[in-house]
Amino acid sequence: MPATPLGRRGVRSMLAQPLAPLVGATLAAAVVVAGCADEEASPGPDPVSATTVAAAAGSSPLPTPDAAALRDELLDLAARTDVDGELSAGTAIISRWLAEHPGLQLSLFDDQPATEEVVSSSTAFLIASPDSPVPEVAGEQHFAFAVLDTSGRCAGGIAVIPGEADGSVADDGRPTEFAPVATPASDCSAAATSALYGAR
Repeated sequence: MPATPLGRRGVRSMLAQPLAPLVGATLAAAVVVAGCADEEASPGPDPVSATTVAAAAGSSPLPTPDAAALRDELLDLAARTDVDGELSAGTAIISRWLAEHPGLQLSLFDDQPATEEVVSSSTAFLIASPDSPVPEVAGEQHFAFAVLDTSGRCAGGIAVIPGEADGSVADDGRPTEFAPVATPASDCSAAATSALYGAR
């Protein structure tokens, strides 16, 4: 089944609260599918957000004094994630992150900016640049994220399933490219990270 394109900002703008992660592969999949509809909301630290959801008990690497260091760790975990077909690649990566850091909080939407307490993250691999004149880029699928540290610095990272030479989406759903992205603090989001990488 083809990946879903980016661009649903009208829907995303209706919800701005960060998404609290759940522990384990099954619960991580539930985060992707069900979001936070059944969780009890409480006031959040982000002035832009109306509410936030209490994080699962466990360690969190946030807040961090070094966005690049945490970005590199999350990229490394993504690269070492076993995508075995039982879970989608995006869900498998999130599950690996939560196994390492059960208290890690992820944004609900990819265009929701990161905060010191929340990583801005994709929830699935998405076709990012279908109109690109470069065929391989046109068929790329991105899973992007961005980290904001306590000094206001942003660091983006991306996992990529390369496209085919004719611009179509690859049948193999395994990411093979993992790269840091110089995402600016002015738009420290997964969506901006994906767009910057796609425009390379």
